[in-house]
Amino acid sequence: MVVAYGTGKKSTFTGSASVVKKESLEKIKASNVTQALQGQSSGVQVLNNSGEPGEDATIMIRGIGSMNASSSPLYVVDGTAYDGYLNAINPNDIESVTILKDASATAVYGVKGANGVLIITTKKGLSGKATVTYSGSFGLSVPTRLRHNIGSYAYLYYQNEMGYNDGTGATTSFEDLMKYRYHFNDYLYPSMDYADYVLKKYSPKTEHNVSVRGGNDFVKYYASVGYYSEDGLVKKKAGYGFNPNNEYRRLSLRTNLDFQFTKRLSASINIDGRFERRQGNNSPGDNQFFWKLYQAKPWSTAGFDADNRYIVTGTDPNPTIITMLFAGGNYTRNQVTANTVFSLKYDLDFITKGLSAQGKYSFDSFSDAGYNRQRQYATYRPIELEDGTIYMQKSGNDGPLTSSGLASQKRRKEYAEVSLNYARSFGDHNVSALAMYNMEKSRYYESSFADVPHAYLGFVGRATYNYKSRYFLDFSIGINAVSYTHLRA
Repeated sequence: MVVAYGTGKKSTFTGSASVVKKESLEKIKASNVTQALQGQSSGVQVLNNSGEPGEDATIMIRGIGSMNASSSPLYVVDGTAYDGYLNAINPNDIESVTILKDASATAVYGVKGANGVLIITTKKGLSGKATVTYSGSFGLSVPTRLRHNIGSYAYLYYQNEMGYNDGTGATTSFEDLMKYRYHFNDYLYPSMDYADYVLKKYSPKTEHNVSVRGGNDFVKYYASVGYYSEDGLVKKKAGYGFNPNNEYRRLSLRTNLDFQFTKRLSASINIDGRFERRQGNNSPGDNQFFWKLYQAKPWSTAGFDADNRYIVTGTDPNPTIITMLFAGGNYTRNQVTANTVFSLKYDLDFITKGLSAQGKYSFDSFSDAGYNRQRQYATYRPIELEDGTIYMQKSGNDGPLTSSGLASQKRRKEYAEVSLNYARSFGDHNVSALAMYNMEKSRYYESSFADVPHAYLGFVGRATYNYKSRYFLDFSIGINAVSYTHLRA
C-alpha cells in the first residue's frame, strides 16, 4: 500500500489507514473522485455542498478538525501536495487512494496533515504489449423530489378561507377566483408552476476515456485522454438572452513514464494537463436556488410569451426565480492546469544493502479567467381594456448582452525533495528509515504581493522496527517552517 512518502505492507503499518483500490472505484462508475469515495472508508465523510456540476464536495476525516480553520484533509497526488479541485482529477486515471486518519500516520506531513491525508496514486505502465482501452458512459441526473405549488386558484381559495376565519374577509373576489380556476386568460390570471417552468425533468452527463498502457525492461508507459460533460437542470429559454443553466466540461490528458536506465538508476516523469470550463447563473446562487424557486406567488408571472417578452402581474413583492436569473446574468470560467513531476532514484547497495537516494521535482501551473454577462430587460404587465383586448404595459427596455471580466487567478508552484531511504531485514528483525528535506514555493501573480512567494520548508524523519512482524516500534517526526503573506490584500 502507498503510505506517506513511500510504500509499505498493510500488515506492518501501525497507523490508521484505509485503501480504496481501482477495482472499487470502477464498480461505482462515478464521474468524479468525491462521488467514488462516498461510503468507501469508515470515518470519512463526503458531504455534497451543492448539486452544481463540477463542484467539489467537502471531505472530512474523523469529523471536524477545527472550528475556525478548514477541516479539509491534505490532498497528495503522486507524492506532491495538490491544491486544485479534487473533482478535476479524472477518476479513470487513479490506481488507488490511501486515506491516512490518525496522528501516527500523518505525523511526517507536519501541520499540513492535521486533518488527515488523502493520497491519490495514478496508474503506471506495465511490461508487455500495448493495451488500448476505451470506456464511455451516459447518464441522467434526475431530481429525487421536486415540490410543486398548488396553483393560483387553490392558493387564493385558502387565502380567502383564512380571511373568513380571521374576520377580515376575502382578499380575492369570487369572479376573479373563477377566472383563475378555469384559466380565463393565462396572461391576466396566471398559475405558474415554477418547478415545471424553470427546471428540466432530467439533465445529461457523458464521459469518454481512451488509455494506452504497456512497456518493456527500459520504459513503461501509461497515457490517457478523457472528456467529461455534465449539464444542470435549468431550462434554456430564448427570452433570457443568455444561457442560465449550469454546465461543466473537462478535458484531461495524462502521461506517466517510468525508466530503468541501469540496475541502480531509475526515473519517472508524470505529466498531467486539464482544461475545465464552468458556466452557470449568478443569482440566486446554488445554496438558495430551491428556496427562491418557490418564494414568489404562482400568479406573479406568466413567464415568456410567444415573442419572448417577460410577463409579470406586479401583484407580488417577492421577485420570481425568473427575475433573479435575469438580474444575475451568467458567468463563464476557464481553468487550465498543468502539472509535471520528475523523480530520480539511485540504489546505494554498494555502500550497504537496502540504502537508496531519491530526488523529486514538480512544477504546477494554474490559471483561472472568466467573465460575467448581463443585460437590461423589459417587463410587460397585461392590462385588460374595456373591449376585452389585452394591452401589454412595458416597463424598462431590453438591452444588449454586456460582458465584464471576473477576477483572474494565476498560480505557479514548485516543489522539491531529496531523501535517503533504508530498508533491510536481519533474520526476524526488520528495520527501515527515512530522512527527507523538502521545500515548496508558490507564487500568486494576481495578488498584491506577486513577487513574494508563499514558501514552505520541511524535514521528515521516520524509523521503524518490527520483530517477526508481530512486535512493532515506530518513530515519526515532521518539522515545518512557513513563510506566508496575506495574498488577497
